[in-house]
Amino acid sequence: MKYAEMSLDEQNTFKEWLGGLLRDGIVTITFTKRNGDLRVMKATQNERLIANKNGLGQRVNNEIVCVTDVELGEWRSIRYDSIKEIQFDLKN
Repeated sequence: MKYAEMSLDEQNTFKEWLGGLLRDGIVTITFTKRNGDLRVMKATQNERLIANKNGLGQRVNNEIVCVTDVELGEWRSIRYDSIKEIQFDLKN
């Protein structure tokens, strides 16, 4: 289901779920950039995995999630409605 097709409650649940995954570890997020390009990013909000803690917990607005690109070590923001796929590993 696409984000735009979700009810407000479903969108809020999705945001909370994704936030939990990001705070726990690394999540691979495929999304469409503003220029239309498809981007695959390994992202996290986990403090133990972030070298540059400037911007930690930053929130631009309710439609954007702020993450660290773990490969570049830089903060990025992703629009929830641009997310195409999420991949993550379950830890034992």
